[in-house]
Amino acid sequence: MTKGPRLLALLAALALPVGAAIVLLLLTDPDPPKEPATVRIGESATFAPPPPSSTAPVPPSTSAAPSETWLPPPPPVDDDDLDDDDDD
Repeated sequence: MTKGPRLLALLAALALPVGAAIVLLLLTDPDPPKEPATVRIGESATFAPPPPSSTAPVPPSTSAAPSETWLPPPPPVDDDDLDDDDDD
């Protein structure tokens, strides 16, 4: 066998799977994008209401947490550039 037929056979062997994959992709319908389940913080993905209890629900406490948490002020910034008297 000369180089010509060998090269042609190699190209055909490589092109066959590539062509089959392209045809397969063109013939199949793409799946629509699936939206993930929305889970809110503090809830589970499968929410089941709690079973009813024979006792009355506990009323919320009157000492509620403050709506804003107090934070200390930030430390002062030491900026050495303001103290320089050098004329740059």
